[in-house]
Amino acid sequence: MVKNRTYRVPFTWRDVSTYRGELFGAAILSIILYHYFMVFNNAEAPNAVLRVISKFYNSAVSSVGVDIFIFLSGFGLYYSLSRGGKLTTYYRKRVYRVVVPYLVCGLIYWAITDFLFLHVSIRQFLLDYSLLSFWVSGTETLWYISFITLLYIISPFIYRMTNDKLMLVIGVLCSFGLIILCYFAAPDFFHNIERALQRLPYFLIGMGAGKQSKNMTSDDEQGIPLWLACVIVCAVFVKVLVGKTNFVLGRSFYGYYGIFLIFAYVMVRKAMAGRWNGLFSVFSILGRYSLEIYIVHTAVKNIMTRLGFSMQNPLIYLLHIAIVIPLVACVTKLLNILEAPTRGRGNTVKDNN
Repeated sequence: MVKNRTYRVPFTWRDVSTYRGELFGAAILSIILYHYFMVFNNAEAPNAVLRVISKFYNSAVSSVGVDIFIFLSGFGLYYSLSRGGKLTTYYRKRVYRVVVPYLVCGLIYWAITDFLFLHVSIRQFLLDYSLLSFWVSGTETLWYISFITLLYIISPFIYRMTNDKLMLVIGVLCSFGLIILCYFAAPDFFHNIERALQRLPYFLIGMGAGKQSKNMTSDDEQGIPLWLACVIVCAVFVKVLVGKTNFVLGRSFYGYYGIFLIFAYVMVRKAMAGRWNGLFSVFSILGRYSLEIYIVHTAVKNIMTRLGFSMQNPLIYLLHIAIVIPLVACVTKLLNILEAPTRGRGNTVKDNN
């Protein structure tokens, strides 16, 4: 008797682990480009060619880089938590990875913004610097840091839930339900935190994918089933049909689209093995410092905007990037100095989780 053959696509969740650094780099680059094209569109700049490019980019890519960040963070955290060890060690690493870089850069940014430009009270400065203003009044600047810090805090609980497939499914469904509940029960609060809340399901899905990668069998190494590849590809059509509507879960479908882009990147990357190594090396470098780049880029862009620079001008935007690069190097050097005592005790704290 001939067994039914399961057709598979040469993509495995372990490939995401292999190219995760590059994916972080591609994601942060897409975010920087998105911020430029968003400014360009808002300013209604006259350059016809760039206007066409910006409309295409905002439609085809938009802010999906953030969704990829969220998914990859959940993916990597499953690996980190599966190693075991003390929770104090886990939280110490997260503090050095996220909180310390923000405390260094955020203090300078908010001091300049709140005191020199906005002339706000100490109370408002503390709300902004603590990032509580995102949850209270919807302040968008550096909201991602506030959200990812919260996710890092609750990740050990989510990790335990992820190890039970049924509980993971229930958790994802509940996260979508939470979005709908907030939308109808607390619309003002929902408006403030929508960009974070809509991405919660994909952090859980990322942890689930991390489990699949970590626990791969020999059969899994042949690739994912064809039906699952088709489902991932259908994300393009889901985004086109639903992503731009006023449907309450519309923004959530960007996360699904982000999984498709990860799938597409891995497939192209494997097909290009041994070629374009320089480009992929750049992605790896960007991925290694993606968080620092995000913080410094956001701060410099906002300060230059308040100083009156025309950020829609591509040359001005390139100038901002030229400023960001050495600042990121300085921040990285400072963080290495601050982390040195911890490294001396045998703990490595530099990772992308």
